[in-house]
Amino acid sequence: MPSAEPASQGAEVSTQLIPADLLGDGEIIILAIKPSPWFVLLASLPVLASAGLVVVVAYAVEAFRPSTVSKAVMLVGVLAGMGRVSAACWQWLGR
Repeated sequence: MPSAEPASQGAEVSTQLIPADLLGDGEIIILAIKPSPWFVLLASLPVLASAGLVVVVAYAVEAFRPSTVSKAVMLVGVLAGMGRVSAACWQWLGR
């Protein structure tokens, strides 16, 4: 059941949970947490989807008309996807 107390009294209760000798006057607590590992996949998803589409189209072209250009396009698509995932990993580690 929700409390009918004013918000200011609730704030006072939360400050009483911290021992007085733990923090000095004017100190601020910063909550710094790392995002979920799903961040890597979700941040990379647009690039991975685009690169996957390019690779699938190049593979289809390769099936009907073999050429080195199709293989090069597939390689570029795979490298673009891998590059974006590695960049997302570095971003995740930096947070």
